[in-house]
Amino acid sequence: MVTRNNIQRPKFNLQKLGRVRKQALKSNSTSYKSVVSTNIQHVRRISKKKAQQKQKVLKHVMESALVKAGGVREATMKEAPVEKEEPVVVKAVPSGPGTTLGAPSGKTPSIGSCS
Repeated sequence: MVTRNNIQRPKFNLQKLGRVRKQALKSNSTSYKSVVSTNIQHVRRISKKKAQQKQKVLKHVMESALVKAGGVREATMKEAPVEKEEPVVVKAVPSGPGTTLGAPSGKTPSIGSCS
């Protein structure tokens, strides 16, 4: 507890809260402690939202990379529940060209076996 002007107040690290602490100090209607505690909850809620946003952006980046690398259709990318099928499609795409290149070259089977 910190004593200022003969009033005991709880000690918080208010630098994290920014300009919110000024409002808490100015407000006379609500007690200092309740204002600060609600502000701390507000800050936690904001940080939670930011974390969720970062996850969404990462997911979008990964999906776009999959589309560029594997040539997955964009229609499957838009559907969120089809996450299990995407890796299978990406694995099938690189092996597909290898088999098609090896099959028509009947004259040179040795090159396909060496690589």
